[in-house]
Amino acid sequence: MENHDPPFFTIMAEVAEGLQYLHNFRSTACSEGICHGNIKCSNILISEEGHPLICEFKMAQLLDPVPSSTVSDDRLRTVGRWSAPEIIKREKGAKKESDIWSFAMTIIEALTLTRPYDYLEDDDVYVGLAHGKLYPSRPTSGRHVKRWLTDDLWMFMLKCWARREASRPKIKEVTKKMRELECRSPANPVRLRVSLFFDTS
Repeated sequence: MENHDPPFFTIMAEVAEGLQYLHNFRSTACSEGICHGNIKCSNILISEEGHPLICEFKMAQLLDPVPSSTVSDDRLRTVGRWSAPEIIKREKGAKKESDIWSFAMTIIEALTLTRPYDYLEDDDVYVGLAHGKLYPSRPTSGRHVKRWLTDDLWMFMLKCWARREASRPKIKEVTKKMRELECRSPANPVRLRVSLFFDTS
């Protein structure tokens, strides 16, 4: 399905809006919103109209004041490369702040068309993140990277990867930033093949 080619920031802004809906959702069974817990390209589908749709809610959690469960070994092997350090270290289950980290990792994945830390084995990724020795590095090559990865975007992504969870931007701020970048981006769309939303697990 390649008949729709929306600009990159339009896609990411709509993904952020989807996350914002989840984070702000309230019901009698869910007092603090929903955390997706598994944001990555393979869990974002593109509709026939060209809009991104967040899917795969196996790791989603209803958030409430009670601490969430941690991630199992099997699930960690699926999501680890996109996960925040606190998830890798099993300090707690997925939270809104960990979704913010994963959203920024998904930007890297979409621009480079490779999974995060693709040059490392899984165990090396987990150990590096858990011990604070591994941090996303700025890619410099690739057509999409050169076109869309501005200094402004990179500086914002660094905020999303703050080690201190409370220092990461809220999803409302993420959505606002993506819309600002969308307004300043080139008018002509870049062909982001739907096939880039591949399953890298």
